[in-house]
Amino acid sequence: MTLTQDDLRVPLRPCAPWCRDGDGHPGEHPDDRSCWSSFNPVPLTMHPAVRFGPQEYLYAAVDVFLQRRPEADSPVLMLHNEADDREMTMTLDEAVMLRDAITALLETAERA
Repeated sequence: MTLTQDDLRVPLRPCAPWCRDGDGHPGEHPDDRSCWSSFNPVPLTMHPAVRFGPQEYLYAAVDVFLQRRPEADSPVLMLHNEADDREMTMTLDEAVMLRDAITALLETAERA
């Protein structure tokens, strides 16, 4: 049996419904075909401003977004600190625990 190029083609995986590309990432290497949500920046106004161009400064920010890696079934939530280019990655269950902890602290602060 002779294989053709079509027999060797790595199939595209459908994107997650929230993927900002939504096309299966055909031009990317199969190991790089991650789905990414939109980025949701949260300004950190208590941190020093960050230089952005010759005459412009921006607040430091944390980008919050989802990523589903090519080999994964479930997405992860990522927090990316633009000021020092560090990331924290957590499972959705961990993100729920973080949300609940933040909510509880905010409710405590609001009652004070």
